[in-house]
Amino acid sequence: LFTTSTHQMHLHSKQTLFHLSKSLQSHQSRLLSRNYITLCPLSQQTQKYPHHNAILSLSTLKVGPQRSFSTLRHFSRVQSSLKQEIPSYDKHHQHQSYSTNATNPSSGFSFPSYFFFTISALTFSIVLIGGLTRLTDSGLSMTSWTITGSLPPMNIEEWNKEFDRYKTYPEYRRGRSEMTLSEFKEIFWYEYSHRMLGRVIGMTYFAGVAYMWKRGLFKTVPRLGRRTLLLGSLIGCQGMIGWWMVKSGLDDSEHSLMSKYNTIARVSQYRLVTHLSMAFAIYTVAFWSYLDATMGQASFKTSASLQASPYTRRIRQLSPVIAALVFLTAMSGGFVAGMDAGLVYNEYPWMGQSIVPKEIFELDPWWINFFENASTVQFDHRWLATFTGTATLLFYMYTRRGMQLLPPPLRVGLHALGLVVTMQWLLGLTTLLSHVDIRAASAHQMGSLTLYSVALFVLNMAKRLPK
Repeated sequence: LFTTSTHQMHLHSKQTLFHLSKSLQSHQSRLLSRNYITLCPLSQQTQKYPHHNAILSLSTLKVGPQRSFSTLRHFSRVQSSLKQEIPSYDKHHQHQSYSTNATNPSSGFSFPSYFFFTISALTFSIVLIGGLTRLTDSGLSMTSWTITGSLPPMNIEEWNKEFDRYKTYPEYRRGRSEMTLSEFKEIFWYEYSHRMLGRVIGMTYFAGVAYMWKRGLFKTVPRLGRRTLLLGSLIGCQGMIGWWMVKSGLDDSEHSLMSKYNTIARVSQYRLVTHLSMAFAIYTVAFWSYLDATMGQASFKTSASLQASPYTRRIRQLSPVIAALVFLTAMSGGFVAGMDAGLVYNEYPWMGQSIVPKEIFELDPWWINFFENASTVQFDHRWLATFTGTATLLFYMYTRRGMQLLPPPLRVGLHALGLVVTMQWLLGLTTLLSHVDIRAASAHQMGSLTLYSVALFVLNMAKRLPK
């Protein structure tokens, strides 16, 4: 797992050498007795220093297939002990970490992994707040936008000025003419929090990039530069797409759907889904990069019976299909949210007098119904979700036949996939039958991103199986 480059170590006393040799010999004897490890030949470089044989006896190890992950945790503690005893060890191994199959300098809990995890967590949070902003109809409460943002109203005069500006736009005129200042403040804070969190993500990104540039990580960590550039491009576009979406609800003539189908002001569902898909794209890049930065690019070690079997090939082939279905279902849910289509029929499985609503192809041409007919949009989402849930559970049941042969991370991901997809379908049904209760609807929206996260995790782990 790791090689102690002893020619670079500075052992300060015979007591330090004696202490390390005894400790390492004890670890070696215990692991060999349990068949956790087998010793590999020492490298020629380390054999040049025979007076360090006591330490070198455990300097190069090969983990066996049965208990590799428990051994990883064990040797993490050994590595920490070495770093405390030998000052030069940390400098030489500051980029070295453990992968599932071999030493990989770009894997482990390094700064890139923390950076991508932070962006993922912030993106998850902003999707949650964005969902609440849509559910509470708060997205049009702020009628202007700047890149840097501004302070919120600080006194009653500023609040009245902001409220008076809001009154000049369609949302107030069409359905909120009796709104009070206190009610306006409530929806204002949802939108303000959503926008400011977006700026926090931007600042976090630039701070992380500056640090990695200063440390020279873009030159030493493979693919880090390209992924970071892609992530930054998506984040920058998302801010402009967000204002482009909001702008569609501030003018009656901005999009034809406002005057054609809606009795209240709302943003274009096309732009809302574009905004949502961009958020999922940012999350995908950040979360996938986090997994790669933590786990490395190596393949899993598997037993001989699992090597390049049809079972592993099918898991590799079906994992991206499941992730794509989850993403597609989430985007169809964006159309439901954009058109308030969840309020059309609040029963299941019926929609009126039959399973298929009579107005399913009411608009012309027929294909426009899937995007602009609220009944068709709900019909599409509820049965696409049922198909995705069924396909995911069938995939999970298929993987159970050889589950004990799969690596532990993939097993955990598959079990989580079966559990989360079931909970998400039940949350969707609860949201529908409760006439889109805000708590149930918010949980359902977060469930979609949680399910997508698990599907991405399974896909990332499955790609490491033998082909």
